[in-house]
Amino acid sequence: KAEEEARRKAEEEARRKAEEEAAAEAERLRKLRESEKTASNTYIILRKYTTGTSKYYGYINFGNGTGNHNLTEEEYHEYYKKYRLLIRD
Repeated sequence: KAEEEARRKAEEEARRKAEEEAAAEAERLRKLRESEKTASNTYIILRKYTTGTSKYYGYINFGNGTGNHNLTEEEYHEYYKKYRLLIRD
């Protein structure tokens, strides 16, 4: 019975952690999309991280005062295509 209780608690903790991570990712995407709406029309900063992180490939700064926003590799390449003429080195 103690093993069953420990397993149940571990599963519950794993489920809670997964829900928190999903909520955090949803919030990151919401902020990213919201910031893009007010992006500068003169420049965008898009950079890769020099040391790989487990989750994020790089970041974008829309030049609108909202700061840097982490990007996955797929998002990075999408934004590169979309804003390549506005990217400032």
